[in-house]
Amino acid sequence: MTITQKIQAILDHVPAARNSDTELLLIYMQKSGMDLTPKQIEVFRNMPSPETIRRTRQKIQQVGKYTASPEVKAARDYKAIQTRRTIPFMQPDDVERAFDGRRVLPFGE
Repeated sequence: MTITQKIQAILDHVPAARNSDTELLLIYMQKSGMDLTPKQIEVFRNMPSPETIRRTRQKIQQVGKYTASPEVKAARDYKAIQTRRTIPFMQPDDVERAFDGRRVLPFGE
């Protein structure tokens, strides 16, 4: 099952996930095998989104502070070039296969 199919299945069965990326992520994590406690779920719901955290880190690093290691920077640059060259010509289901076949943990039932 592709990532797109997994997300579509969640959106089909859990209407709350259609309105909240946090809820979508929580359900995805649980279905992927994470056994989150009620306390962990509460903490996650009150945190900024992972995308907000990523963008903030990116903005800080763009001005030269707390830069990644040279190896990580090179890998990010390479992936960015791959993405700019590949994405405009691909269908969403094909995108995940384009980058080293990386997959999430088994989705389960």
